[in-house]
Amino acid sequence: MPPKAAKLSDMVSSFGENTLHCPACDGFYLHQGRTEVFNRGEDASEGTHVIVDGDKVQTDRDLTGNPSGRRQGLTIHFTCESCPAHVQMHIYQHKGNTFVKMDYQDGEA
Repeated sequence: MPPKAAKLSDMVSSFGENTLHCPACDGFYLHQGRTEVFNRGEDASEGTHVIVDGDKVQTDRDLTGNPSGRRQGLTIHFTCESCPAHVQMHIYQHKGNTFVKMDYQDGEA
């Protein structure tokens, strides 16, 4: 599916914070899963890729999947209670700007 801007709820939760919405169904019960951190120097072809999934941590030099074409990036994977979509939030920078986008793939419940 095409990328969408991250959407926060207009309503503040009982914890005093805004909630993130699912880009597929607009629901707001997203559960964080695997987190990926991509670190490299500007335009470097290699860097460090760290994956945290539950209590497992993996590191490698593979930058495939880095949301930034030139610098650091972060991807957080989510599941949604309201629909079967597989959701990712990407945070990355380019020329001094920091971007946040949401992607999703339809999935089976």
